[in-house]
Amino acid sequence: MEENKFEQLEEIETDLKVENTKKLMAYEELLIKEYNRSMLAKATNLINAGCFEQKEESTFDFTSYDYLKTEKSFKGYKLYQNKENKSLVLIYPLVENNKGDVDERHDLKPYAYDVIYVDNMDDETYKNVMKAAKNNLDPKLNILYKTSLIGYIVYLALFVINFIFSLIYTFDQGITGATILTNILSMNAIWIVGFALSTPVLALLIMKFRKYKDQ
Repeated sequence: MEENKFEQLEEIETDLKVENTKKLMAYEELLIKEYNRSMLAKATNLINAGCFEQKEESTFDFTSYDYLKTEKSFKGYKLYQNKENKSLVLIYPLVENNKGDVDERHDLKPYAYDVIYVDNMDDETYKNVMKAAKNNLDPKLNILYKTSLIGYIVYLALFVINFIFSLIYTFDQGITGATILTNILSMNAIWIVGFALSTPVLALLIMKFRKYKDQ
């Protein structure tokens, strides 16, 4: 009877040890999240730079890879890392689309996997590849993009200065009541119209430039 009790205690202690090893400290969880995020960024950058090979695999050995859980994803692909050589792969399961069929099923297993094998390289090589990709951007577009940003910032600074000046001028003239707002708006009308026109144009330019960089 006593022997059985000791065996039960040993089993409980073993279970507790297993549970404790599975628990992570808060800083450890943060480090894992940051590592996974940086690996996804690395994989995405290398794919955009053309450093990958994409294949459709009928099977995939998931036991040789660790799943790197990330808050964001690359076009729905899940990120995995090889346990031995630390190479990165992005995987998207290909499932038969029977949505809307009479006998629609939700438990279908993937018939294949769309796998993106990211070129494996050390940190130094990766930095050089990213530097080379950045340097290969069209210099004219790069100058246009930077000039537009600087121009918008200068315009914003001048607007703030003009707004402060109009505010001071309004109070110096002894204008009170609802006339204050009317006077300030009239003195800044051209600046406001300029912002209304330049802001969406700049936003479109930023979107186009980022898309160009990704390509």
